[in-house]
Amino acid sequence: MSHTGESRREQKENYKSAHDHLSDMMRQGRSFSGHERNCCFLNLGKEYFATASAISGLDFPDDGRGISLVDWDQDGDLDLWMINRTSPRIRFFRNEIRTANHFLSIRLEGDGLTSNRDAIGARVELFSEDMSDPALPIPIPRSVKSLRSGEGFLAQSSKWLHFGLGDKNRISQLVVRWPGGKMESFDFTGLAVDRPYRLVQGSGLVHSRGTEPRKVSLTPTVQPKQQFSNAARIPLVTLVPGPRLDVHSSDGARVTVGNGEPVLVTLWASWCPSCVQELKELGR
Repeated sequence: MSHTGESRREQKENYKSAHDHLSDMMRQGRSFSGHERNCCFLNLGKEYFATASAISGLDFPDDGRGISLVDWDQDGDLDLWMINRTSPRIRFFRNEIRTANHFLSIRLEGDGLTSNRDAIGARVELFSEDMSDPALPIPIPRSVKSLRSGEGFLAQSSKWLHFGLGDKNRISQLVVRWPGGKMESFDFTGLAVDRPYRLVQGSGLVHSRGTEPRKVSLTPTVQPKQQFSNAARIPLVTLVPGPRLDVHSSDGARVTVGNGEPVLVTLWASWCPSCVQELKELGR
């Protein structure tokens, strides 16, 4: 076997060994973040927050990467799925706090033409009947939510938009700004809260869905060890060529950049304090 073949084989074995060690560390609960505990904050209103980390039950020393909000058991409150970088790779937190508060769940469906079917990017404003003010041209929205395609890193919440109503048991309307830019109003006068509804773009109609809670029975399992695979690593044999940059100095002269080699390009502005500071650091 050639020397080059030996070198590649050694590299493959070293990579496999490192991959196995990393997999073992993740299963054993090692920490990339120094076992820093998760934080949970309570919104006190008026731009103030209080830490509720300990009493929330969420302050595990996990390497957390994302949280998904979803009414998993369909009982009207939001449960949590937490994704971690190391073991345990996933945690489920079921919300069992009993309150007399009301809620409303909304599922949007775009028309597939001016908006995507999942209605990602839509903005929903909820108007409560007791928020109306005759002196105002339109009522004040009680709550505003947007439908996003992700919640931080490695997580996406349910596409059901959950509105907590507190002690309010009546709403008047929902106004949806669809991803394509069109606005549409849905009349909720006389409709009951504490249940899910489906809104289809262009129909103006509110469709009621079932309200029965579902039974949740989850059994913890052991995270299997990740197996090494050549398909898991895709190196670029040939580097992607960079674009030709037409750069000029302040006096108009052309500046040669790169000469076929990798080059770092920094974009900055004279009115940007961070840019000016960065230039000083680069100069040093």
